[in-house]
Amino acid sequence: MPTLSVEDLSAQLYETLVRRASEARRSVSEEAKQILADSLGIPAKAAEDYRLPELIYSEEVSPPCDLPLSGPSLRVTSRHADPPLPDPLVIDEQAR
Repeated sequence: MPTLSVEDLSAQLYETLVRRASEARRSVSEEAKQILADSLGIPAKAAEDYRLPELIYSEEVSPPCDLPLSGPSLRVTSRHADPPLPDPLVIDEQAR
């Protein structure tokens, strides 16, 4: 697909393009393609397909699981646990 680079844009022109793209929920690149297509009288390739989603989260979203809360750490000990299994790498001299 061909590529077009535009150099030496004024800050005002670029800011206007960014604002217009934001209002149309498009990327700056997609908005520039839409403007070119409109000015040349060529139908843009499914402009609706390139729109950004309406809802972009701007706040923290909770994970789907319980995570430990931040803060001072607490030492936790178990009380009614089974005895630990023997270490298989330690040779028991009495078992011989």
